[in-house]
Amino acid sequence: MKRLYYYLFYKLYKFWDYVSVPKFWSDFKAIVSIIALETWLFLSLFAYYAYSSKKNIELSLSQPIIYLPFALVLFIKYLAFNNKNVWKKYFKEFDRLPRNRNRIGSWVVFFFVILVVSNFIYSIYLYYNN
Repeated sequence: MKRLYYYLFYKLYKFWDYVSVPKFWSDFKAIVSIIALETWLFLSLFAYYAYSSKKNIELSLSQPIIYLPFALVLFIKYLAFNNKNVWKKYFKEFDRLPRNRNRIGSWVVFFFVILVVSNFIYSIYLYYNN
């Protein structure tokens, strides 16, 4: 599981490094991207819960229920990326993967991101049409 997490980070890092002009802060952009994906997953769970239980859960910045998932996401990021040498070790390993396997990994990460974003949009649609 940890390797998958670092592979997602690796692919997002490579993406941001490729599309950024000038190339800087790719690691920060990748971490922010992962934070967004995880936050959308948590918010989707809340929306599905509200939809299935027919309860109206207010999701606003004034409610503490928003801060718990966000704090959990930030804590995970702190544990995973506090020591930069750890993710750099994984980068060396992932750079040595065969080109074909790395290309398949890119598509898997791409579809995962599309799935998370689509899931979030659908859950919000259900939440507001509850």
